[in-house]
Amino acid sequence: MGSGHSAPGVSNPNAEHSQKGQKKADTRYYQVVFLWMKDPEKFGRYLELAEPVVGRYGGALERMLIPDLIYAEGVQKPDIVNIVYYDSRDAFHAMHQDSDFKRIVHLRSESVDLFAIDGAPLAGTVSTDALAKRLYLLEVAKLRSGIAGYRHYEEQADPVMSRYGYHVERVMSAEGASGFSFAPDIVKVAYFDTQDGMDKMHRDPEHARIENDLYPSAVEKSVWVIGRVHPQSIESR
Repeated sequence: MGSGHSAPGVSNPNAEHSQKGQKKADTRYYQVVFLWMKDPEKFGRYLELAEPVVGRYGGALERMLIPDLIYAEGVQKPDIVNIVYYDSRDAFHAMHQDSDFKRIVHLRSESVDLFAIDGAPLAGTVSTDALAKRLYLLEVAKLRSGIAGYRHYEEQADPVMSRYGYHVERVMSAEGASGFSFAPDIVKVAYFDTQDGMDKMHRDPEHARIENDLYPSAVEKSVWVIGRVHPQSIESR
C-alpha cells in the first residue's frame, strides 16, 4: 500500500505519522487491532483492495508494533498490533457499511484472526524521536473502580515511571471491542525511551507498590503487550 491510508486493523507504514494540533486529534476515532496471520498472501490482496475504501474515511496508521511478550490468560502473542485512526466516529462506522468494504472483508476474515477495540482519544502525546530504541507497553484494561480510581493509580505511578523515560503516547476509551474475554474500558499505549529504562524502573523501590497495590486496586482485568515499533514502519519514514 502506498497512498498513505490503512485498511481497518491493518497497516500501511507510509501512512504512519504524528498528530499535529489538538483540535484535529479531538475529531479522530481510534482502533487498536491485534493480528494473527493465517494467509499472508491473501491478506496482501485484502490490503490492496481495502486501501482506496479506507482512504475515503481518513484511515491511517499511528503506530505498528511487533510484540515481544503478551500477558493475557489464554491469548497467544499476536504477530502485529496496530493503532489506527479515522476522521471521526461517524467515518469509522460508515466505512464498515460501505458496500465496497463489505465485498472484500471476507478476505480479511479468511487471512487473519483479530481482536479489536475502537474508541475516542482521551490523552497522549505522539512523537517520532528515536523510535527504534523505544520499548512499548500496550494496556487493555477493565477498570475496577471507574476512571477516578484509574486516575489515582496514574497520579501515583506515572511520576515514578517518568524518572526512567516513560511516556504516554495514546489513551483511548473502549466504546466497542471484539475477541477479548472481558469488556475493556480503556486502552493505553505508552513507552520507555529504552529497554534499560524499564529495567531500572523495575528495580525502583516504589515498583512493588505500583504493581502489587495501586494497579490491582484500579484494574479488575487487563491484557498487556510489550513490544517495539515495526522496523518496516521506521524505514518508510
